[in-house]
Amino acid sequence: MLTTARAWGELWHHDGDERLWRNGVLRERDVHDYTYVDWLFGPTALTPEQEPPMFPARVP
Repeated sequence: MLTTARAWGELWHHDGDERLWRNGVLRERDVHDYTYVDWLFGPTALTPEQEPPMFPARVP
């Protein structure tokens, strides 16, 4: 997952011709294509109610 996150991060931070290329490629994708980001946006992603608490209370 870290490798995928790094690749997506690099994809978003382009400018000039690379930015134009990226925008064109992403425009051609089907809006329901969750390839490579299904863990984040797809049907298997957790809903807010399913997410574990970030900082659970510690009981002494």
